[in-house]
Amino acid sequence: IRQTKTAAEQEGGQDKREIAGATTDREIAVTLTSAAQGSTRVQVVARKSAVTWDKDFARTILEKIVALSK
Repeated sequence: IRQTKTAAEQEGGQDKREIAGATTDREIAVTLTSAAQGSTRVQVVARKSAVTWDKDFARTILEKIVALSK
């Protein structure tokens, strides 16, 4: 996955970071939002087109993020 964009912001005391990337046939968006007591909410979206999502690929990316965070 080739990283194409990174953004960080604060919303109401919560830190939010967005990372975008792409493969040859998919666009990937990862959003990390700080939650209560040192936890982080992670959202991964993998799009094949504007209206088609690849949930299996997104789940694979999420599993890798969780494994690397331990």
